[in-house]
Amino acid sequence: MLFLLFICFYFFSFQIFAAPTVIINSVPDVITAGTTFPISFTVNEASSSASYFYKFFGGVDSDVYSIRTNPNLSYTSAWINFPSITLDPISDNIFNGYAYINSDTATNILNLKVKIASTNNTSISVTSPSFSIDVVSAPPTPTPTLIPTNKPTNTPTPTLIPTLIPTKILLPTPTPTPAPLPITIIPTTITEATESYESTLSASPTDEIYPTEIPPINGSILGENSKTKQNLIPLIFIILGGLLLMTPLIISKIKKQ
Repeated sequence: MLFLLFICFYFFSFQIFAAPTVIINSVPDVITAGTTFPISFTVNEASSSASYFYKFFGGVDSDVYSIRTNPNLSYTSAWINFPSITLDPISDNIFNGYAYINSDTATNILNLKVKIASTNNTSISVTSPSFSIDVVSAPPTPTPTLIPTNKPTNTPTPTLIPTLIPTKILLPTPTPTPAPLPITIIPTTITEATESYESTLSASPTDEIYPTEIPPINGSILGENSKTKQNLIPLIFIILGGLLLMTPLIISKIKKQ
């Protein structure tokens, strides 16, 4: 009886506790460092509907840090941060994932591996055999060339000078001075003055100058008084004639002023 129980326990426990196997199926032929690339892998297990976390890692020889699941996860990151898969008992359980190669990785042959851990107990884990991949280093990043400009670094800001608007000063309008009225002077010619003078000399003193009867003044003799007045008359006319001659000269000076 005990023997039968031992046989049953042996076979059932083998199927229940049988460890899954993980195999990498394919990757691109050549992978450039600093890029993400696809991976196909298969998980084989007898139990059904089991769930696992998975991570990619690897490098040259035993290195595990050159390859990672994505740029934000490393080999030592917590399992809860990695993607998960669920097995299907009626399918081939082939899964597709993506891995990332560090940008500073040199051209070389790297060893790629995938590791799974049960979502119920991450201490139970299985690692696939190594899969060789061909990696080339990333091309150098071109350094931008700075083109100098002719503009100065500090461009002075011009100072704005205000424009002065002249102020109009209103001056009183001068009142025009009226022009003096022209003075019309009728000159007397020398001939007219001479004729007047001669006519005066030819006139009878008794007719034009002296009255018919002149009473004696202060007891003087009539003949002596008349003689004295006759001597002054020519002198008066000479002075008047000279004034008439000088009249045109005086008028011309007045006009020049």
